[in-house]
Amino acid sequence: MNTARFTLLVFLIVTCGTAFAAEDTMLNLNSPSALEQGQAFFGIRHRFYGEVDEEPVDTFFGMDSGANVGLTLRYALRPGVEVKASRFKNQKEYTLGAAYARSLPHAEVQFDLEFFSYEKTGIDDRRQNLFYCLSVESESYRYFKGVINAAYDGYNEISGLGLGIRGDYDVEFGDVERIGLIVEYYPVIDEQDGATGTEDSFACGLTFQTYGHHFMLILGNSQSIGTRNSMLGTDTNDLHFGFNIHRFFGE
Repeated sequence: MNTARFTLLVFLIVTCGTAFAAEDTMLNLNSPSALEQGQAFFGIRHRFYGEVDEEPVDTFFGMDSGANVGLTLRYALRPGVEVKASRFKNQKEYTLGAAYARSLPHAEVQFDLEFFSYEKTGIDDRRQNLFYCLSVESESYRYFKGVINAAYDGYNEISGLGLGIRGDYDVEFGDVERIGLIVEYYPVIDEQDGATGTEDSFACGLTFQTYGHHFMLILGNSQSIGTRNSMLGTDTNDLHFGFNIHRFFGE
């Protein structure tokens, strides 16, 4: 996707349609859906390839070196039941899935089932299978809540884990209604040569919420997007910038 098309797409999403602030999303982790029937979510996620501290002035902190871009659409068929689809630039990956969420005492839980397909070495070498993910989100305690993803990659036959903490604080600053901090960590618990990296993935981010939009500024050691790719780890601890733009639509 070239810069002009990407900028136009962002403009159309941000300026068109009826919006509402629906749920607390994470940087990469799945979190239980709070969408009501007929409501939708559209997300743009950007992870820059360049390193933050490698010639930061010439590369604008690594942002001139291209990026992995992810687009995600989710739609609630009914409360707790949704369908979704994603596309990621890295390895031209596509996903199609469904999720079921429900409330438990002191927690929200969700089960996701996704079909994924990506290019391993080229267009004639696509790999595909199913991805299973159980997400648990705790209730808030002094502005903070925890999120855990326990997952399984059917193609690589790898189990994975993602851990996250989110803290939010209500503010009144222009159009910003809430600001927050998110920290995520993905320990590689099922190492496999050729599939997992040598280092655990991690990321932290600042969030800014307005009516219908969530903006996230991210710093992490991986350009991967989503739970499945993040839980596979990375090969270095070099830091990279990224951002998310989340838009919510409602009837």
